[in-house]
Amino acid sequence: MTTRGRVVPALILGGTAALGITACDSASDVHACTRIGCTSEVEVVLTPPPQGAFRVELSSPGSLAQYVRDCQDATTCGRLVFPDFTPSYVSVRVTTSTDTVFVEAVPVEFQESQPNGPDCPPTCLHGRVEVALPG
Repeated sequence: MTTRGRVVPALILGGTAALGITACDSASDVHACTRIGCTSEVEVVLTPPPQGAFRVELSSPGSLAQYVRDCQDATTCGRLVFPDFTPSYVSVRVTTSTDTVFVEAVPVEFQESQPNGPDCPPTCLHGRVEVALPG
């Protein structure tokens, strides 16, 4: 835990040294930061969830990086999260056994998260993109 406060100078009292201590005379002088971590990410939500095995490919226009997630089915795959990826736009390709859906340059709106408080690191971004699949 990191604590910020005011240091009181050492005093000599009756031949004994009182070492500097951290003091707080109001709640605004002290701020504690915990050490909860977080990861910036983009989550892809498929509606309706595909039946059977599928693949999600995520990229950002103008970038060579491509993120791929293969799933046996929507139930066991869980959330489709792509960590450490925070582009302004994404292109998404979803391939199922019966169809391929490609959505190009979808804007990503990010929500900022600071799990340890507004004045404490880290700051993470969480984006969400919804892709409509043929039903």
